[in-house]
Amino acid sequence: MVNGPMTRAQLGAVVAANFARFIEVYSSPPFVPARTFSECLISQMTRNERSTCADYKIGTFGILFEHLVLVGLHNVFEDAWQADVAVDRR
Repeated sequence: MVNGPMTRAQLGAVVAANFARFIEVYSSPPFVPARTFSECLISQMTRNERSTCADYKIGTFGILFEHLVLVGLHNVFEDAWQADVAVDRR
């Protein structure tokens, strides 16, 4: 944010990068050493909470990054944003 407030495009790019990183970490096998602090947190949160429902499987034969569609972004509090994301497997 060198030149003022973040634009919608910049915010969308940040959201996309975080979803891409989540999909990458979540679709990897459990107990893979994380390379960054955020990957470590995601790994700890999801390692023991993997879905047993095939409809929500992340990775190969499941939900891929390409299936995610950013429908909207909602400012829920000050600098806190909530992404509204849909899964489109077409």
